[in-house]
Amino acid sequence: ETEAESAARIEKLVDDQIRPLLDGAVIDQVIIRSGKPAEVINSVADDLEIDVVIMGSTGKTGLTHMLTGTVTEKVVHRCNRPVMTYPIR
Repeated sequence: ETEAESAARIEKLVDDQIRPLLDGAVIDQVIIRSGKPAEVINSVADDLEIDVVIMGSTGKTGLTHMLTGTVTEKVVHRCNRPVMTYPIR
């Protein structure tokens, strides 16, 4: 998958699955970056002086959680901005 194809797929995901959940709230911009997710999220949040980072949390438990943690957990612990989490089912 090329970067352009990946960007188009992500934009479609936002339009089809995320916007309908926002009940009329506006998404100002969608930012697509590559790299380690927690590091990239924290870097972009600082670079753009984001007011709040909002992330879903799957509630991962057990051995997988002990070995890897979660991206949301890493962002919460390392981000210089407020982070709000919500459960994803």
